[in-house]
Amino acid sequence: SDRVCGKRLKALLPILLPALERNGHLNLEEEIRRKLLSMSAATIDRLLQMPRRTSRVKKPKIVPEPRRRIKMRTFADWNEPLPGSMEVDLVAHCGNANRGSFVHSLVLTDIATGWTEAAPIVVREGSLVVETLERMRAGLPFPLIALDVDNGSEFDNNRLIDYCLAHGIE
Repeated sequence: SDRVCGKRLKALLPILLPALERNGHLNLEEEIRRKLLSMSAATIDRLLQMPRRTSRVKKPKIVPEPRRRIKMRTFADWNEPLPGSMEVDLVAHCGNANRGSFVHSLVLTDIATGWTEAAPIVVREGSLVVETLERMRAGLPFPLIALDVDNGSEFDNNRLIDYCLAHGIE
């Protein structure tokens, strides 16, 4: 599963299993396939968990406040997306070495149409993401109605969330 979380893996399984079988990488009995496809995301997470060390006590993970305000979506959640429903990510232009100074591109891709826009960002910083997003939004051929972001700190901040709320962006 390449460490994909249970929620995302659950959405991928109906596509992943037939592809693996079609290409000869997997041969499942029908009952096993049915059980895999009916498993909950929480069960998937439990089954994929690495064995815990008994000597190590884990502290409860504190989720930062901005992250609690963001609903995680997978491609399975985009049922009949309207134009303006965008995936957003930062692409680093650094070659093989992710150190030193280099430019990033903020990339918006529309889920419904495939329309893609990219703009440079000099530093991975939340306020620059919002400023660049505002400039890009003005040039889109349709209104921006929804954003799906990854969990990078440049996206996981109150400024971006407040911007989206102020402009009616889901």
